[in-house]
Amino acid sequence: MVQSSDWAATISRLKSLPMGFVVVCGDGDLRIKGSPGQGSFVIRKSQVCKKSSDNYLICIAGAGGAEDDGRPVPDCRDLDGDFT
Repeated sequence: MVQSSDWAATISRLKSLPMGFVVVCGDGDLRIKGSPGQGSFVIRKSQVCKKSSDNYLICIAGAGGAEDDGRPVPDCRDLDGDFT
């Protein structure tokens, strides 16, 4: 039960990130990287990254698009929690 509430809280927070933040998984950690002048944050051993590979791009705040391999990358506001 705690894991699902942690998951939901993390997704909710990601949806409210200011424009320009990039969210990736690395070594089981959720890394939230801001543009120059913005902060960068790490959530250690995040449930969101538990099954994701290193450098798995979760979302970009204020923008969506695609990775080089064509995999879609959502705007963080559009996350539904089903991305692992």
